[in-house]
Amino acid sequence: MTDIHYHERPAFDQPVMIMGFNGWPNAGEVSTGTLDYLFRKLDARPLAFVQSDRFYHYSEKRPKVKVDAGWLKEYELPRIRFFYVPGREGESDLILFSECEPDLCWDYFGDVVFRLAEETNTRSIMTLGGVYDNVPHWMPPKISVIYSDRNAKTMMAGWRDYLTPAEYQGPASIHTLLLARARQKRLPAVGLWGHAPIYIQTGNLKIHHMMVKILEQTIGFSMDNRDLEVGVADMDRRIQELMAQNPRLKKYIDDLEAEYQDASPGLSHDQPEINDLTSESSKGKVISLDRFLKRNE
Repeated sequence: MTDIHYHERPAFDQPVMIMGFNGWPNAGEVSTGTLDYLFRKLDARPLAFVQSDRFYHYSEKRPKVKVDAGWLKEYELPRIRFFYVPGREGESDLILFSECEPDLCWDYFGDVVFRLAEETNTRSIMTLGGVYDNVPHWMPPKISVIYSDRNAKTMMAGWRDYLTPAEYQGPASIHTLLLARARQKRLPAVGLWGHAPIYIQTGNLKIHHMMVKILEQTIGFSMDNRDLEVGVADMDRRIQELMAQNPRLKKYIDDLEAEYQDASPGLSHDQPEINDLTSESSKGKVISLDRFLKRNE
């Protein structure tokens, strides 16, 4: 039993599930930032939840309580929640998910996801993640892609010139388990990874914007994202201001730009090497930017 509790049971027409996770696979807030934007702009509705006691260390992700005048009024366990967006005429239904990456029971978490996918007749899954990379902020966003199978690759045919096939060996995220399970189930799944500049460790709007465009055109839905375009221009302006105020930061970014301009013909400008964030070269060069969605509060 997967213990999925539904708020309602919409009549879905082969929805696409878009999933993001906070934690290790969320560099530059690429994953949660993109999902938060979709939640807000598309007015996502509660679909279902699963109690989270199997998946998290409660010493780190604690239950919430309400105590009033000495009386315990509420005790609420964290929930893993799924939301949905009914498609407008001619557009796809969406199922949206954004939670912390599970600490425990990844296999059981996969059971939950694919049971819900089966019960809602989901046609494909897309996961969004972020990695830090030695890329300058002024470059067009680099997005790496991982396919579960040939059908998943066919889904992304219109974006192949903009996506970089991933090359990686090392520790895995929950994204990998989901793509592996999708391959077993013969359900097309795509993992998209935005490469965030190592010196911008809060919400990277330029990557969020690219992710939204990819999702819209690949899945088949539309939304007004002009505010995100304005936010990208505002972020670039604020970075320039910070560079003017911080000579060390300006030198670091100028050196990075020179590295790209002087790159040998054999080195593609949109495929930089990934640096270790713990290296001395990256310390003291991190920009703290307000979250886009809260900048006007």
